[in-house]
Amino acid sequence: MVSSFTGGAQGAADHSNVADTSGNQQGDLLDLFRDAAGITSGQDPAFSSTEKFERFHRDNPAVYRAMVMLCRQWINRNGHRNLGINSLAERVRWEITLATNDPDFKIDSNTAPWFSRLIMYREADMAALFKLRRAPEADAWIIELATREGRLDELPALMGWAADDVIGRAA
Repeated sequence: MVSSFTGGAQGAADHSNVADTSGNQQGDLLDLFRDAAGITSGQDPAFSSTEKFERFHRDNPAVYRAMVMLCRQWINRNGHRNLGINSLAERVRWEITLATNDPDFKIDSNTAPWFSRLIMYREADMAALFKLRRAPEADAWIIELATREGRLDELPALMGWAADDVIGRAA
């Protein structure tokens, strides 16, 4: 079942404040987490995978901002257009640990499919950045989000999918 994620106050508007990483952004990245003592895992076994992601994303907006900042750093410095979402999640884990010394903080690897889709959907310059494996729950979630926002026709290009693949992934 796909829940009703809207992005809310910490959704789309919150994502536009990510700094360009053409300069030295190491300090900015660490600054995202300096006051992150309240970071929560959102991992309650009573929730579906989609609900766990939505809760984690809502409660930890700095994680998304850090991922976007690191993606832009990757693109700007290397010119590479493909990036592994799991590598990105590991780097964010590293940075959070350095900034907060929180031994309990976790970015569940199961959130990777949602983060990769959300980043490519929300950040125009990162369309098709990640090669997506099939993840039925995450696919259905991003399709539902795009449908609600009237952007379903943009989804194939943003996700790097064939135009008719949206229908197959929605099933």
